[in-house]
Amino acid sequence: RGRRHFNVAAQRLGRRSCPQPCASVGAVATDSISGVVPFVVAAVARSLGADPEPLLRDSGVGTAAPPPGDEHIEIARYFEVWRRAMGLFDFTFPLRVASAFQLEDNEIFGFLAMSCATIGEALDRTVRYSRLYTVGATYEMESDANATRVIWCPWRGDVADAGYRAAMDYHVADMEKAIRQLGLGA
Repeated sequence: RGRRHFNVAAQRLGRRSCPQPCASVGAVATDSISGVVPFVVAAVARSLGADPEPLLRDSGVGTAAPPPGDEHIEIARYFEVWRRAMGLFDFTFPLRVASAFQLEDNEIFGFLAMSCATIGEALDRTVRYSRLYTVGATYEMESDANATRVIWCPWRGDVADAGYRAAMDYHVADMEKAIRQLGLGA
């Protein structure tokens, strides 16, 4: 399922599919994400009474302070952080993490998005610059006379894996929250 499911759904709706090749399992070794995200996962877990150290163990991210936004970790390690978190919390945990993450938590995104004159410009910049934050997964923006769509094109993975699924839930919820946050200033 994974990306193939998203592409099939996009084709049914008359949209082009995500640019990456379809696959159902196995992230590519070069896929990565900013270490800020797993840090926020662990911080939210800490706020709910969990020890963050076991969640971040072997991820390359410490528990004391968020790493710079341009420091990435391999995507397999990222999914492992989510897998461990999902062993402690229910299916709503990725939504809690998305609620805790603010655009300004990532200085680059916060500045770029919040310095735009319109929500459309902010969305366009956020989508374009998300490639600095994630490598191997991306958002695309598509506009027509009726709507503007933000489409999540995820990393390869197995939707049966709790870590992969939680990460995907987080990313979709995070973009939805960013759209709402940007819309408040419009």
